[in-house]
Amino acid sequence: MRNIEARRLTEHVDVLQPKGTRDAVGGQVTEWVPLMSLWAEVINARGSRMIALGDIELIDEIAVNIRWSGYALGAINERCRLKWQGRTYYLTAPPVTDRNDGCIKMTARRLTEGTGAPDTDL
Repeated sequence: MRNIEARRLTEHVDVLQPKGTRDAVGGQVTEWVPLMSLWAEVINARGSRMIALGDIELIDEIAVNIRWSGYALGAINERCRLKWQGRTYYLTAPPVTDRNDGCIKMTARRLTEGTGAPDTDL
């Protein structure tokens, strides 16, 4: 299997994983802690909505390609979140391996209040 070309990996993405704790009254609290930081190719996914607000673009859905690694493939799952350009995204499906391109592909949606993003059950 060949690897994705380094020149395509131009964006910095942080992968966050949930860490469950209990608050003072026993309620569940989910904290998002860093799992890894990666160089990635980030693409506006099909059907994504972009809103131009001056110099700021709000991108609702992205496709993220990272270099294949057994560690990343085993550690990243649909419960993880991605942080890119200061915005948080939740994965819409488990990561998949593209053997032709030598990369791991992920799709994610921007997490905002009221998006209906799934809560993580720990």
